[in-house]
Amino acid sequence: MNAAPVPRPRGPALRRAAALAAVAAVATLALLHVDEVADAVRELAGAQVAWAVASVAANVASSTVRGAAWAVLVRRAVTVPPPVPWVVSAFLIGQLGNLLAPARLGEAAKVALLARRVPAP
Repeated sequence: MNAAPVPRPRGPALRRAAALAAVAAVATLALLHVDEVADAVRELAGAQVAWAVASVAANVASSTVRGAAWAVLVRRAVTVPPPVPWVVSAFLIGQLGNLLAPARLGEAAKVALLARRVPAP
């Protein structure tokens, strides 16, 4: 029988993490050079749409399968397992954080999201 998740208060730590993620995203965008973005847009304009759609679909499928595998590990490691869709969602949000933030801060985001859902031992 699954117990209800223990609600955790949102506090200054969550606000600091969100602010840090926002600063990291802005810093990443500031580091991009306009010329490089224009070159990338020109290259993408010549791409075949079918291949672009296929690559995006393959990436989404791969990320979802990796999230499901992570859900299996997480659910076996805790006493009250969170729902699989929630774990996959946390995984995907963490992957996005790894993409946007330096120092793989998305890994910390995954753990923080799960900590909100899994009761403390």
